[in-house]
Amino acid sequence: MNFTIKYPANWVAKKVFLSKTDLVIYDPNQIKQEVENGQEVQVLLAYIDILQIGTTTKDAQKLAEDYKEQMRQKGIILQSEQSPTLGTNLVLVSNGNTETSDNNVFLTNNNMVAVFKTSLQHLTDNSTENQILRTFMFIQSQ
Repeated sequence: MNFTIKYPANWVAKKVFLSKTDLVIYDPNQIKQEVENGQEVQVLLAYIDILQIGTTTKDAQKLAEDYKEQMRQKGIILQSEQSPTLGTNLVLVSNGNTETSDNNVFLTNNNMVAVFKTSLQHLTDNSTENQILRTFMFIQSQ
């Protein structure tokens, strides 16, 4: 499954794992240094991580609800927000805490799904992350 995505020239795209789809797009000017367990680590503050691309028979809303239920069973309560333009085909799932930046986005179109981890807080704002997500397109193999 192939895809295209556009991002600003000052952002960086980096393959994270050997997977064809795991790609992190981030703003190199939005990185915070933290110390965890005595080690200095970099925390991305503005990013989109393409975690998974595949096929599905469900829309993004149903996938998001399934994910929220899995997390609820672990004691974690999440909130979801549908896109005002794409409705049930684009859903953001977050813990509602703007201090953390690890939110999930589910995008579906024609039985295809993309799952992202992102710093995006709301689907309605005009953030760079939102603008980048709007450019994502699946490319069907011939």
